Amino acid sequence: MNGPEGKSFELTAPPGAEPAHPHVFVSYRHSDTAAQAFLLHDRLKRRFGDDTVFLDIAALKPGMDWREAIHARANACGVLIVLIGQKWLSLMKESAQRNLVEPVDDVAREELEIALRNKGNIDVLPVLVDGATMPAAHDLPTTLQRLTDRQAERLELVSYDQDVERLVERLVALSSEPRSAPTRPGGADDRPPPRPGRSSHVERLARLITGNGHVVVVLGSGVNRGLDTLPDSERLASALAGGVGYENPREHPHLTEVAQYVDVTWGRPDLHRILTESLAGAYEPGPVHRFVAGLQKKLEAAGLPRWPFLALTTNLDTALERAFNDAAEPYHLAIYMAGTGRFVHITPDGAQQEVFQANGYYDFPIEDDLRLSSTLIVKLHGAIGQRGLGYNDAENYVITEDNYIDYLSGGSVEQIVPVQILQKLKVSHCVFLGYDIADWSLRVLLKRVWGSRIPAASWAVQPDAHEFEDVLWGKCGVDLITDPLDAFTANLEAALRQG
Repeated sequence: MNGPEGKSFELTAPPGAEPAHPHVFVSYRHSDTAAQAFLLHDRLKRRFGDDTVFLDIAALKPGMDWREAIHARANACGVLIVLIGQKWLSLMKESAQRNLVEPVDDVAREELEIALRNKGNIDVLPVLVDGATMPAAHDLPTTLQRLTDRQAERLELVSYDQDVERLVERLVALSSEPRSAPTRPGGADDRPPPRPGRSSHVERLARLITGNGHVVVVLGSGVNRGLDTLPDSERLASALAGGVGYENPREHPHLTEVAQYVDVTWGRPDLHRILTESLAGAYEPGPVHRFVAGLQKKLEAAGLPRWPFLALTTNLDTALERAFNDAAEPYHLAIYMAGTGRFVHITPDGAQQEVFQANGYYDFPIEDDLRLSSTLIVKLHGAIGQRGLGYNDAENYVITEDNYIDYLSGGSVEQIVPVQILQKLKVSHCVFLGYDIADWSLRVLLKRVWGSRIPAASWAVQPDAHEFEDVLWGKCGVDLITDPLDAFTANLEAALRQG
């Protein structure tokens, strides 16, 4: 039978036998433990009677809706046995990676997720087959990590009879334990976010952050405004102009324009020197950086689940990373390297991996349901002051007009931004902090990543925005909040504390 990776059978006790056992659902993967599942089916059938064991290839007839049948049995069972072989984890990861490109059925995973959500009604019993080991929690998707809390049984060829008897005894013991009242299929983790109703933007955003974690924080130059040691784009433009004696006729010179002038007339070494002096010093992160870095602890303090998230920034400084380091919060980094036209992935332990193929790299901590298992910081335009990368720092960031032209027109966005990050951006609610929508480079970025509009409800915090800027944000599908950044973060923190 050609079918999905997840296969199953069911066990009940015949009339007159010992006290009824719970319905048992055994989940396995054809490419991993099909033979062991068939042998176990045979032993259990002998133990409990001919009509007590369900095996998929015997019970799923041609024309049946196999997905509906399997899901119905998974929701109704009392014990779900998970046969874990040597390839169980790698097969699940391969399925998750393929799912980013095209829909893939991983029924074995769906079966397990159903059982774990029905805590109190379905006992999950992992069975390690032929020397397999229990996967670590950090290697599993968030929805499956509770599997590692279960005590596993073993099923070895050299001790098969004894192992099956011990497994039967465990099933009998589980059948005598009291059950909770049934929960609805899907569980609380699948509930949709509450309807916005008449609540404020901040309340809606807080409910999204605490409800599903599909929120991306996007930091622009404005988060540095007002800081003593870390310049925003205007102050950085002034530093570049002053460093070479450039008298720009504009009252507020554009950073890309001044950087282009310095690069063309003085050269990249001088451009890099002035930028490094301005951005790579011993500066302190600002309040917004610290708020973002402390978001997980704020959720924890409010008794809410931690939701690792994606933080994207077009700033070249390392203030956000420093804030996360100060908060002792681990994170992954994805840094664009303009010199190679590729991203580099840096893990929390400092290991580096260059992303040679944007649409074929799947090692960022983004699961196939697009939730994150660890926070990810994406440096979309590169970084200055990021040591130990092994690349030419002077060439690996986007700042001049020529850099932007090459970056934004040098190929499709799918050829530049890794597929996991791009997929996450396209389904997430975004919060833009410190951005001016009048900046043409931001509008081009929005257009290339999301097309005409961001489909998920999103917000931009831009104090003193003009009416035309409100219109521009609206055309991008983004609601404008004109509160000062410090007032916005204070209001959001208060909303998170209220749960």
